[in-house]
Amino acid sequence: WFWVYVAAAILLLLILLFLLYRYLKKRKKAAPERAAMSAYEEAMKELDILRTANEKQTLPVKEYHTRLAEVFKNYYSKRTAGNFQNKTSAEIMSVLRSHELKAETSAHAAEAFQTGDAVKFAKYRATYTENEAALNYLKSAIEETENSISKKV
Repeated sequence: WFWVYVAAAILLLLILLFLLYRYLKKRKKAAPERAAMSAYEEAMKELDILRTANEKQTLPVKEYHTRLAEVFKNYYSKRTAGNFQNKTSAEIMSVLRSHELKAETSAHAAEAFQTGDAVKFAKYRATYTENEAALNYLKSAIEETENSISKKV
């Protein structure tokens, strides 16, 4: 019986060591990864993806405009450390005015948001050129906002 007890003790010890190893492995906290891209670079990459999707017409128009607005909201949220995901187009435009954008850029951004709202809520069927214009308008708004924020910092 002595060897049975020794084998059981060794088996129990191995199980405890295994459980301790798993506990310590889970407990280790990995250092939070720093974003490889800035908010601006990420927004430009997403806009390029959307441009390609618009050219190939792989996205429905409603999803295209939804994602276009999300790209802008994500960029602006990350850049200003605020949460703009649940803001309406009008609320975003009122906040954008604080960055002293050119009147033309501000008007174009508002037009892009209005087109997106019409597509999403009024079932408006935007054309390829309207989609491309909305993307370009929001891209220029992001670029000017980036320049405005960079100058303040």
